[in-house]
Amino acid sequence: MTATDLSLYERALGKASFDDLPAAIRALHDRRSEKRFTGLATVRRRYGLFGHLIGWLFGFPHTGEGIPTSVEITRTQDGETWERRFGDQVLRSSLSLPADGKPGRITESLGGVSFDIDLDARLGRLYYPVGLARIGRFPLPWFLTPRSDTVEHLTGDDRFYFSVKVDLPFVGHLVTYEGWLLDASEGNGEPSDRISIALP
Repeated sequence: MTATDLSLYERALGKASFDDLPAAIRALHDRRSEKRFTGLATVRRRYGLFGHLIGWLFGFPHTGEGIPTSVEITRTQDGETWERRFGDQVLRSSLSLPADGKPGRITESLGGVSFDIDLDARLGRLYYPVGLARIGRFPLPWFLTPRSDTVEHLTGDDRFYFSVKVDLPFVGHLVTYEGWLLDASEGNGEPSDRISIALP
């Protein structure tokens, strides 16, 4: 098996670390070319002038509970594209290996803004701390770099659970979205692997 046969997350984490994750989390990040997951989410978002501006810039979903949620992941030549739907709102991003080739790191891009994420797989969970943010090629100073408390793990009933919490220094909370997903990919069979994930 060559590196190009591995999924983005297998290449970033290394095969051994990836294989140590629970099966339901691996399913979200495996090497299938197209995947779809569905579930429910709760969203809490900052409002006010600044909150509306940031929400518009990044496409953050609006506050709500029990929101029908889907995630469609498509493998590309450079990595993956993610399309997250919260009700009728869509949040799209692309993920790839970083330009610096640092092990354990992926880069997520939303429009002209990109984030280096240093994946941390431990104790059956996958964490997504943000290391560096950029606009185009220009790094943002630390006080403009969002902080992410994001994790994927299994719940007590073996659902795949995601929790994404984002804040900004000197500003505070920007958005939190959390919930569960089931693998609804075509040909996947019964959705026996239920997961809780934190979406990047």
